[in-house]
Amino acid sequence: MRSAHWDRAPAILVIHEIFGLTDWEPTVADRLAGAGYVAIVPDLLSSRFGITPPNPDSGRKLTALLEPAAVTADLDAAYAYLNSLPAVRQDQIGSIGFCWGGARSFRY
Repeated sequence: MRSAHWDRAPAILVIHEIFGLTDWEPTVADRLAGAGYVAIVPDLLSSRFGITPPNPDSGRKLTALLEPAAVTADLDAAYAYLNSLPAVRQDQIGSIGFCWGGARSFRY
């Protein structure tokens, strides 16, 4: 009999660039999903400013206003959501980020 553990996948938090959530980051999550991971791409601007604006310069200006503790709280919420999914192996969640998101990933 197979263990339910083997039916679950590790997960990855994909952290966006300084411009906010763009059309590119979901393609990264799609590629990770194709490789067998569960991936999530939180819009870290949304809890304070609503969805990322379409203008990259506007997104950059808003990202500069984010407080580190608020970013950590949003990442904690995304982690908790992933960890609650039946398809995710409990506590086997990593992070990856790009540009600004890379620094947040290392910090997280």
